[in-house]
Parts: sequence; C-alpha cells; structure tokens
Amino acid sequence: MFLSVTCKNKIAKIYKKPSVQSELISQVLFGEKFIIKKKINKFYKGYSSYDRYPGYVLIDNFLKDKEKKMAILKKRF
Repeated sequence: MFLSVTCKNKIAKIYKKPSVQSELISQVLFGEKFIIKKKINKFYKGYSSYDRYPGYVLIDNFLKDKEKKMAILKKRF
C-alpha cells in the first residue's frame, strides 16, 4: 500500500528525474493527490492520482493526509 499526499500549492511540477534541472513532464494541481512509491532525498517518486502520470515531485509541495486533517481541525476550532 502506498502513501498519498495532497498538493498544497497552486501547482507542483512532475519531473522525469529527481532533479529540478530535469525535464518537466506534467503537473499536479492544488488539492490533487500524488501517490508515493519512494522517497529520494527531497523528492517523492510516484504518480498523479488524477492521470497516473509517473515522475518525481518536490516534497515541499505536499501535505501528508494526516497533516491535512490536522490543519482542517485547527481551522474549525
């Protein structure tokens, strides 16, 4: 079973390799899920849950689902 994370920025770029110098191949939009297969340094390797496009994304662009639930609860109270 893989971990899913939610995009917290307007867009998160999906790269071909785990480097920002690598080719940009797709994007994940705000609120969309990204399924993580592996963590490599400051990147997640996985695929977009929307179109299943595989690649690497920067970790800083995402909230883990547990963090997202806590942020929602804090806003309510």
